Amino acid sequence: MNKKIVAVLMAVALASTASVFAFGIGGQVGTTIGGAGVHGSLTIKPAVNAPLFGITINQLDSNGVNLGVTADKWLANKVFSSPLAYFYGWGVGADLAIYNNYFNLALRARLIGGVNVFIANNWEFYLEGAWAPGIVISNGSNPIAADLVEFPINLGFRFWMN
Repeated sequence: MNKKIVAVLMAVALASTASVFAFGIGGQVGTTIGGAGVHGSLTIKPAVNAPLFGITINQLDSNGVNLGVTADKWLANKVFSSPLAYFYGWGVGADLAIYNNYFNLALRARLIGGVNVFIANNWEFYLEGAWAPGIVISNGSNPIAADLVEFPINLGFRFWMN
């Protein structure tokens, strides 16, 4: 009898926390006002309450490479007219650019916001914008500089497995 009660309680506990174990993976394309231009990203959200991680290729050619990483934490994701929702939050990011005799490293804070829609409970499509001020360290004429004008805008999708 006790084993049955424990089994039922465990099943209820697992069912009520199933969304905690959701995993999202997707891609996005966008541009950066005041920054590197057109870019593509892979996004990963390992759990509902975990940060959303992004790996971005800003430029990759024979002249060099410009890569970025982000980690964003959503503070809210609320429906305002089903199925359309909005989200906002904060995050951090870094960009590394290496070209022939030049490099720069940008460390950034991020304020994010956007709209998203979930289709068939597994597909999310979104439009996101951010303000990403930061500090840029380079081997150029200005070795340390503030960069307050960087605004990435992305259009993307994510597939959720839960």
